[in-house]
Formats: sequence, structure tokens, C-alpha cells
Amino acid sequence: MNQLLLTLRFYATGSMQITAGDFSGVHQTTAGKTIKRVTKVIAANRFNHLKLHLSPIKQQQNQTGFYSIARFLCVYGALDYTHIRLQSPGGQNYRNRKGYFSSNVQAVCTSNLNFLDVASKFASIAVPVKTFVLSININKHPVIVIKSLYFTRTTKPTVHSVSSTTNNESHIRTRSCIERRFGIWKRRFPVLSIGMRVNLELVQDIIVACTFCIIYA
Repeated sequence: MNQLLLTLRFYATGSMQITAGDFSGVHQTTAGKTIKRVTKVIAANRFNHLKLHLSPIKQQQNQTGFYSIARFLCVYGALDYTHIRLQSPGGQNYRNRKGYFSSNVQAVCTSNLNFLDVASKFASIAVPVKTFVLSININKHPVIVIKSLYFTRTTKPTVHSVSSTTNNESHIRTRSCIERRFGIWKRRFPVLSIGMRVNLELVQDIIVACTFCIIYA
């Protein structure tokens, strides 16, 4: 229990490992090993709780929830990306356009802000459409709403016409769920916004672990 509390304190404060260790009365080395061990155990359970491929009943519930927001039909989830600040892992692949190093995390959520999927293994220079195709099988879901277009069996660009105004407004309101989810997520676990000084593999596990924890927060 003490090991779990130490790890959660590290997530929730975004502090250094030595600070988290001091609160628990252990050395920084012990704190680091504990955080790594507990994080890996939590992250290993992701596939039991983060499920993009749900039953038809759950899919219908998701579509109903999104439709109630702005009458956007057949939406299964909202997808977007967010940058998680990290220490340079070497090279320039993880330097984003704002100049700092980060991991480009892709996530899908429902209308009630529950995560369906999180993919944390992409460098900041990764192309969104490519990572989307790698992450999920779009043929099995009605629609995944993203920033500038939405996916069904084929990609469709945003329609530019007089009648598109309502559609675009509905699209913006519908996909705002994932933006709010990211905001709540980072406020709940400041370690995601302050930045992490750990190796890249542990960064990815921490991202997944924080996703898992917020489901039960």
C-alpha cells in the first residue's frame, strides 16, 4: 500500500522522485524503483479497462451520448492528440513545433469523457493520420470524430458550402469532449504537464497508468 501511495503522490504532484521519497521516508533510489515497478503493474492492466472495441450495446450508448450534444449522427468516439512534456531522449524526433521535447499522445474518449483508447508511443513529429490508422481499425466503428475531418470506411474532408456551417459547428461541439478530457486529465495528474525526467519507456507507462487511474478516480 505504501508503494502505491508513493507512486500516486508522484503522479498527483508532478514532483521529483526524491521529494516523493522524502514524504514516504525512503531514499530517492528506492522511490525511483518503486515508481517504476508500480507503474508497470498498473499499465499492464490497460487492456482490461481501455477497450475501443465494445459491444454493440455500448457502441449504441456512445452514439446516443454524442448525438445529444449537437445532433451529430453515428459518432462512436472523439479523437485528438496532446503533448506530454518530457526530458530529451536524444535526437530531435521528440522535439515538437513549440520547441520543447514531448510525446505525442493519441486518445479517444466518449461523450461522458471516459477514455476508450490511449496510444503513447509516438514521437512529436508523427503524422496524425498515419498514427490513427495504426492505432485502430476504422472499418469496425461508425465514426471517430477528429479535428479537421472524420473517419468512416474512407476519409471525408470537411464540406465547404453554405449548408456546411451547421455541420461544422456541430462537429466542433461534438469533438470538444476530448479537449475537456485532456484538460481534466492533466490537472488531476500534473506530472503529465510539468514534465518527466525519466526514460522514455517509463514515460509511456506513466501516461497509460495515469489514464487507468483517472477511470477510478
